[in-house]
Amino acid sequence: MKIRDDVTEDDIPTTVFICRYCKQEFSICPAVEDDRLHLFDGCSTPGCESYDPKNDVDVLFMDDRDLADHADKVGVVDIKMLGKRRKLQSGVKFEDL
Repeated sequence: MKIRDDVTEDDIPTTVFICRYCKQEFSICPAVEDDRLHLFDGCSTPGCESYDPKNDVDVLFMDDRDLADHADKVGVVDIKMLGKRRKLQSGVKFEDL
């Protein structure tokens, strides 16, 4: 559920939510448009009931060591996310994934 709009230290608009599963606050950057708010009812943090490996975009930006630690922690990493990670590493722009 959306709590408020905010900005990062670099003045990038963000939307702050509270997870309906674990009740923790989480932010999405850039800010979420009102017609997409329904997509963010869970924080998708490992350990939270809302976690889904298919939506774990943090995988895209992890180095190999962090990715290995993450996989050990959560138990599974989505193969499509790994493919997108490889494309990013080869120079494909995030917008083109």
